[in-house]
Amino acid sequence: MKPYMIFLALFALALLVMLPYEIQRRRALQRFWDRHCMGIRWRRRLPVATKTKLREFLTIFVDAFSFDHKHRAWFSPDDRLMDVYQAAYPTGTCVDNMELETLSLSIEWRYHLDLTAVWQEQITLGTLYEYTTMRLGES
Repeated sequence: MKPYMIFLALFALALLVMLPYEIQRRRALQRFWDRHCMGIRWRRRLPVATKTKLREFLTIFVDAFSFDHKHRAWFSPDDRLMDVYQAAYPTGTCVDNMELETLSLSIEWRYHLDLTAVWQEQITLGTLYEYTTMRLGES
């Protein structure tokens, strides 16, 4: 058998194995993608936060998860980080792309905040944003 035939067969097999997980992932993330802009919720929770700072924070978040930037406005301050992570990696998925680690490094680089120092299993995006502003002495 020719090498390219072996490669194509292995590629097709990998696609068949990953397809159920990708379908499950897309369905789990759909609850976020079906939303309208969550800006009003951010403004209600953090009335003194500027749009620019919120966008910057949410851009760091969506970049860590490799989501499209258009999705940043669809995340609520009440969304738990682990809910997003578990939607991106449904049960049975054994490998991730180190999104939480990437987010932690980005938060540390931009806001000088060690995410592991404030980490809680139930931490929300709004709470994390509040920690970043406390660290910088901003609102």
